[in-house]
Amino acid sequence: MGIMISLAVTPVLAADLTLYSAGSLRAAMTALIAEFTQETGIRINPSFGASGTWRTKIEGGDVPDIFASANLEHPQTLQKQGILNETVVFATNRLCILTAPGTQIDPHAVLQGLLDPGIRMAVATPVADPAGDYTWAMFRKADALQPGAFDVLSKKGMQILGQPDKDGNPLGVLGALQKGKADVVVAYCSYGKLLDEKLPGATWQSLPAALDVPSQYGIGTAVNAPPQAARFVEFVQGKTGRSILDRYGFGQ
Repeated sequence: MGIMISLAVTPVLAADLTLYSAGSLRAAMTALIAEFTQETGIRINPSFGASGTWRTKIEGGDVPDIFASANLEHPQTLQKQGILNETVVFATNRLCILTAPGTQIDPHAVLQGLLDPGIRMAVATPVADPAGDYTWAMFRKADALQPGAFDVLSKKGMQILGQPDKDGNPLGVLGALQKGKADVVVAYCSYGKLLDEKLPGATWQSLPAALDVPSQYGIGTAVNAPPQAARFVEFVQGKTGRSILDRYGFGQ
């Protein structure tokens, strides 16, 4: 008598996608991933950090399925190198001045406030972090208004944002103010909502038009990424993705 053997068939799940993302996108990207996974069942493992650092890692062979950068230069360079597919703009941001409780910067004299030697200013590191590049661009605009301002600002700006603290954790925008590391932080305006929620008494304001530095965020998939990666990029650009980005202070 023949023996019938029943084999249970287990569905094969798509492998998790990997994502390298700009640190300034942490809250928004976490929400985007959660919604995307809920809708599609596709899981994404994100890592957050400075976009310039991610570019260096990717060029060294550590290639994620998706790269979301706080600028266009890094993903477009990787595209030219044949590592990424086409880069698309999916969000915009601007620089703002975030001040600790008890510190005041006159909105009609922002440059004078930043130049004040008594005000400690925290900034991101140029090259490693696009936020630092945008900040240095703002310093150059300041120099056009007041010759010598670039030298003063670039020297007094403490490049501590994103640097490890005593516990080895990257120092964030909020942490720099909460821990008393700085009186003022030059950072993306998208951090304003977080500041309002987490640090009572702290304030934030946009830069005046003469100092304004807009930024564009780019996202792209690796040339060898599975098709699910492109689905996520489409989701981010779609109605639901746009709504989430708006909620976290990012422009179109």
